[in-house]
Amino acid sequence: MAKKNRKPSPSPTNFKTYKINYKGQLTVVYPMLSGSDLGQFKKDWQAFKKAWPTTPELLLFNSLGDEAAASEWAKWAEEEGGDVRYLADKVAPSAIFAQAVKLAEGEDLLFADGSQGIALSNLLDWMDNREEALAANTIYLGSRKHAGAKKLEAKDGLLLSQLHNSYIQFWTPLYLQDSQAPFYFMSKALGQQLAQLTVSGQQTDLLLMAQLEGISIQEMPIRWRHAEQRDTGIGRIAQKAFAGLLARPKNKVKYFFLNPWTEASKALAKEPTIYRFLYAVSALLILFIMAGLSFQYGITGDEVLQKTYGDNVLAYFESDGKDRACMNQSNLHYYGGLFDYLAAWCNKHLGWFDTYDTRHLLNALFGFLAILFTARLGKVLSGRWSMALLTLVLLALSPRFFGHSMNNPKDIPFAMGYMMGIYYMIILTKQLPRPSSRAILMSALGLGITFSMRSGGILLIPYLGLFMGSRVVLCPQLRPALTQFKIGQLFRYAAILLSVSGLGYWMGTWYWPYAQEDIMNHPLESLSEMTNFSTGIRMLWGGKHLWSDQLPWYYIPTWLGISSPIVVLLGLPLVPFLFLKNAFRKKRAYYFNLVLFTGVFPVAYAVYKESSLYDGMRHFLFIYPILVLAAAYGWFNLIRMIKPAVVRYVAISGVVGLLALPTAWMFRSHPYQYVYFNEFFGGLEEAYGYYETDYWMTCMRNLSDWLIENEPKIKAGEEVIVATNCAKPVAHYFSDYPNVKVRYVRYHERVKTGYDYLLSYSRFVSHGFLQSETWPPAEVVHLEEVDGVPLGAVSKAPNGNKKGELAQKAFKEKRYAEGIALLEEVLVADPKNESAMLVLSQYYPQVGKMEEMKNVLTRMRNLANDYVNGLGMAGVYYLNAQQPDSARYYFERATTLNYKYSFGYFHLANLALKEEKDVNKALSIWVDFDQYGGQPAQGYQIAVQVAQQAKNRPYELYFRAKALATAGKHVDAYQLLGQAIAVDPNFEPALKAKKMYDDNSRRARDEEEMARKKGAK
Repeated sequence: MAKKNRKPSPSPTNFKTYKINYKGQLTVVYPMLSGSDLGQFKKDWQAFKKAWPTTPELLLFNSLGDEAAASEWAKWAEEEGGDVRYLADKVAPSAIFAQAVKLAEGEDLLFADGSQGIALSNLLDWMDNREEALAANTIYLGSRKHAGAKKLEAKDGLLLSQLHNSYIQFWTPLYLQDSQAPFYFMSKALGQQLAQLTVSGQQTDLLLMAQLEGISIQEMPIRWRHAEQRDTGIGRIAQKAFAGLLARPKNKVKYFFLNPWTEASKALAKEPTIYRFLYAVSALLILFIMAGLSFQYGITGDEVLQKTYGDNVLAYFESDGKDRACMNQSNLHYYGGLFDYLAAWCNKHLGWFDTYDTRHLLNALFGFLAILFTARLGKVLSGRWSMALLTLVLLALSPRFFGHSMNNPKDIPFAMGYMMGIYYMIILTKQLPRPSSRAILMSALGLGITFSMRSGGILLIPYLGLFMGSRVVLCPQLRPALTQFKIGQLFRYAAILLSVSGLGYWMGTWYWPYAQEDIMNHPLESLSEMTNFSTGIRMLWGGKHLWSDQLPWYYIPTWLGISSPIVVLLGLPLVPFLFLKNAFRKKRAYYFNLVLFTGVFPVAYAVYKESSLYDGMRHFLFIYPILVLAAAYGWFNLIRMIKPAVVRYVAISGVVGLLALPTAWMFRSHPYQYVYFNEFFGGLEEAYGYYETDYWMTCMRNLSDWLIENEPKIKAGEEVIVATNCAKPVAHYFSDYPNVKVRYVRYHERVKTGYDYLLSYSRFVSHGFLQSETWPPAEVVHLEEVDGVPLGAVSKAPNGNKKGELAQKAFKEKRYAEGIALLEEVLVADPKNESAMLVLSQYYPQVGKMEEMKNVLTRMRNLANDYVNGLGMAGVYYLNAQQPDSARYYFERATTLNYKYSFGYFHLANLALKEEKDVNKALSIWVDFDQYGGQPAQGYQIAVQVAQQAKNRPYELYFRAKALATAGKHVDAYQLLGQAIAVDPNFEPALKAKKMYDDNSRRARDEEEMARKKGAK
C-alpha cells in the first residue's frame, strides 16, 4: 500500500547551483497546449529565471482549445508582466516558429513545451560549466534517446513517440535518435534563416530543412518525465505523420527550386546554391527525356526470351505455382524475375502501350534511378551538390550506359539495385552505431532488387560486412566495442548486418519462382551455376572472331577504355594523383575508397576467375557508375584545388568541352547510343570490322518501319516475304501485317531461302566480309548508319528472283547441274554473294567440276580469308585432289580461327589416322571433335574404331554412348557411360556426361514432385 501524505520530491533546480557563461538575451518560446500544466510551469519558470544569468524573455503562444485554461494563463502573464508576453490570438502550432522568430527580442531562442514533461532547467544543464558559448550555426536538440538522458519516473511514455520517430527516419533522410522531443535551442539569426526556408513550422519539417541546408543538429541529453497530453495518442501521432508526409514534397520543392535564390540559403550553403537548383532541374530533365525517348528503341537480342519468361513468372504466381512454364525455359529459372514480372504485370493489367514499349519505359526508369543513386552517392561522399551534378551529367551523357538504359532488361535493373544498395549501405555505415530505420530497410531493398535480378547480387552482403567492420576497426568512437569486447554493441552490429542480409535475401526471392520453392538451396544452386556459367558466343575482338571463353584477361578493361567518354577516362587518373597530393579529406577518402572497391573488385575477380564474357562491357555495366563517380570525384577535387579563379574557370570549361563530345554524338546517333566508341580510339569508324557494333540487333525496328512505309504492297495486303537473321523481333514489328511472311535465315545461308527483302545486321559476319564490303549484301535499298558505318540493311532479292531457293529444291532432288546453274546466275547478279559461293563449292564435286570448285573457293577467300566454312571447304577440295598436306593446312587454319569447328577436327582425325598412321594423335583429335560439337555425327562410329585400335576401353565405351545418344537411344547410352566409369572411375568425359543425365532426371523428378504438391494444394 502506498504511503499517504507523501511530499513530492524537490525539483533539481531547487537546490543545484549553476555556473553559466552567458551574457546575451534569451527568448523562451512556450506554446500553451492541451496538457500544459500552469502550476508546474510557474515553478519551472521561476527556478529557471533565478538560475539564468540574464533576464530571459518569455513568449506564450495560445494554442489551447479551452478558453478557461487560456484565461488562467493570460492572468498569470499579466501578473508577471515585464518580460512575459502573452499572445492572446490563437496560433496553430505549425505557425508558432515563424511568429516567434519575428517577435522575439532575444538573440537566442529556446523552444520548449512543458506538456511533454521536459523542464526548462535542461538548458541550464547544457550551459553549466561550459567555457565556450553554444555555436550560433547549430541547433541543439533535446533527445530522450541520448546516452546521457535521464527519465525521472518509471512509467514508460516513449513507445508511440519512438514509432513516430522511426516513421520519420524511414520517410525522410532526417537522422535523429529523437526528433519528437519539443525542446531545442538556436540563435535568432539561424531561426530567421530557417523561417524563410521552410513551408511549415512543424518541428520535423524545421529539422529536416535544417539538415538539408547543412545546418548542424546536435542532440543533447535531457531529464524528462512522462506527461499525459494530446500529442502522445496514436490518432494524433497518425495525424501529424500524415500532415508531415504531405509537407515533405513541398519542402523538397522549396529546397531545390525556391530556396537557392534566397539570401538565407546562400548564407548557409558551403557552395553556390545554383548547383543544387541545376542538379534538380537536370535530374527532372533526364527523367522526362529518358522516359520519352524509350519508345524509340528496338527489341534487343535476349528480350523476346525475357518477355516470355516474365509472362511465365506472372502466370506462375497468378496460378499459385500450378503454371510451371517458367521452370522449363532454358536456364532462365536461375535468374530472379523482378523486372520481367513487373513488365508482364503492367502489360497484362494496364496495357497502355505496345508490349515492348512498356518494357523499355520501365527499363528507362530503372536506368534513371541508377543514375540518380550514383549522383546522390556523389553528394554523400563529397557533401556538395556540385559533385552530385557533375556525376549526374557524366553518367547520363555516357552513351553506352544511356543506350543500355532503354532496352537492357538484365544489366540495367541489376546496376540500379547495385547502386541503390551501395548508396544506402554507405549511409548506414556513416550512421553507426545507431543507423536509421531508413538506412537499414533501404539497404535491404537495394540488396533485394540486385539479388532478384542475378544471384550474384548477394555480393552486397560481404560488402556491407566490409563497410561496417572496417568502420568499427578504424573509428576511435566505435573501436572500443572490439578492444573492450562490449558484447551489447557487438551484438547490435551483428543484428544490423543480419537484418539487412536476411531481409534483402528474402526480398530477392519474392518474384523468383525457383527460389520460392526452396529459399535456401535454389538461390545457392543458381549462384553456383552463374559462377561456372560458360555460354559460348563467338564475337569480333580486335578483328578476330573469338569465343567468349577465349578472350584475354584485359577484355573488360579494354572495353571500358574504348567505350567510355574521354572526360571519364581523363578523370580517373586524377584520383591517385589527388590522393598523393592529400587533396581528399581523410574521412571522405575512407568512404570513397569503400565505394571504389565495389567498382574494382568485380573486374579483378572476373579476371582472376577467367570468366566467360561477351557483348562488350554489358555484363559489367553495374560497375560503370562507380568508375564515373570516381572520375567525377577526380575532376571535382582538382577544380577545388585550383586557387586562381581564371584557371579554375578554364578547367571547368575544359570539362564542359569534353562533355560536349559524347553529347553531340548521342544526338546524331540516336537511337543507337550503345554502339559508342570514344575519340581516343577513333570512334565507330575505327571499330567497324574489328569490334561488335549493333550486336543486339536494335536496328531492326527502324529497318522494319522503313520497309512498312516504303513498300506499298505491305499496306495493300499483298504477300511480302521478309527473310532476316533476327526473326522474332522482326515478326513483332510486322505483327499488324499478316500478309508479311517473316522467315529466319542464317546470314551466310541466305541463298537457300527465297525472299522479297532481306533484313540483316552485321553480327557473326566475318571480319573479312565486313572489310571487303560483302556485307551489306547487294541491292541495298536502305541502311541504318551511324557516322557512315552500317548497322543494318534492307536488301532486295537480286533482280527480284528466288533462284537460290529453287536451287536448293533441285539439290534435294539430286538435279545437281540444274541447281548449280541457278546459283551461277545468282552470282552473276550478285558477284560478292559468298552464300552462293559456299553452296556451289559443296555441290561442284557432285558433277565433277573440281576446277570450278577451286575457283569459287579462291574468290571467296579473296573476299574473306578468315571465313571458317570457306577454309573448311578448301580442305575438302584438297582432300579430293589427293593433296593431304594442303588439306591439313586449311583444316588446321580453320580450327585455329574457330577452335570449336568440329567439321575440321573430323577431317584432321581421319588425316592423322590414314596419312600419318598415328592412332594416338587421331584419338586426341576425336576427343576435340566430341568436345566441340560432335558434328557430323557419323564421326563417332569412326572414333569408336580408333579407340579400339588405341586399346582405350573407356573412350571406346564413351564414343559408343555418344553415338547412341545422337541416335536418340539415351537409355542404352546411359548404361554404356556407367560401364566406362566402371573401367575407369576417374574418367572425366563419362562422369560429365552421366552427371548431365542425372541432373536432368533429378530436375524432372523435382518438377513432378512440385507439380504434385501444387496440385494437392
